[in-house]
Amino acid sequence: MSRDQMERLLEDFGKLVEIPELKFDEDGYCCLFFDDIAINLELDEEENRLYIYSHIGRVPEENKRDFYEMLLKANYFCFETQGGTLGINDDAEVVMLTYHIPFSVLDLTQFETLFGKFADLAKKWKQKIKDFDKKEERQEKQIKGDMPNGLPTGIKV
Repeated sequence: MSRDQMERLLEDFGKLVEIPELKFDEDGYCCLFFDDIAINLELDEEENRLYIYSHIGRVPEENKRDFYEMLLKANYFCFETQGGTLGINDDAEVVMLTYHIPFSVLDLTQFETLFGKFADLAKKWKQKIKDFDKKEERQEKQIKGDMPNGLPTGIKV
C-alpha cells in the first residue's frame, strides 16, 4: 500500500467518523482527539508502517519502581496492551501507548477496528495511570496524617 492509498484510507475513515476532509499533513502526520485523548497517526513511508500513539500520562515522582513494574507487566506478551506497547519518553518522562502496523494489512474495516481498540485502550491506560497517582497520594496521606508537619494526628493511650 502506498502513501496515496493510506491517504484515501484516512479520508474514508474521516467520512465514517464524520470528520470531512481528514488527511495527513505533508509530513505524514495527523492528530485526532477522542474523549480527551489525542491519538496521533504517523506514516513511515520507508518502512511502510503506520504508527498510532498517544500520551497517556506521566511517570509519578514517587514510587517509580512500582510504576515501571506495572508497565513492564502490562507489556509482557502484550497481555494488557492488546498488541500495543507502553513506553517512556526519557526526556519528559511521558508515558506513551504505541501501535505500529504494516500498510499492507490495513483496509477500512481493519483500520476502524484498530482505531477503536486503540482509543479504548488509551482511555483505559490513562485512567489506570491517574488511579496509580491517586493511590500513591492516599498512601502518602495515611503515612503523614493530616498535620502539616507530618506528625501523627491521633494519640493512642
